[in-house]
Amino acid sequence: MDNPVDFKPGSEEERLFFEAHSGLSITTSKFIRSLQPEERLAALKEADPSDSSLMALYLWAMKQEDYETCAPAKTLLLERGFKIPA
Repeated sequence: MDNPVDFKPGSEEERLFFEAHSGLSITTSKFIRSLQPEERLAALKEADPSDSSLMALYLWAMKQEDYETCAPAKTLLLERGFKIPA
């Protein structure tokens, strides 16, 4: 995937997975944005989302242009060893 915003599910299962995670991503995003910027990454780390949930959150935030959520999600993905295209 060259650009996460251009993510297209490769199967019906992937589409359903990301659709199901949308509600969780919306709730998580509201929570993250309610915090002070310096608290966001720590709160996300404490929540300890699974890698798949974290990636779904990151992709959702990118599509929504929700940079307050995208930044800590991306940082945590990078800390976990994921490679995120620029």
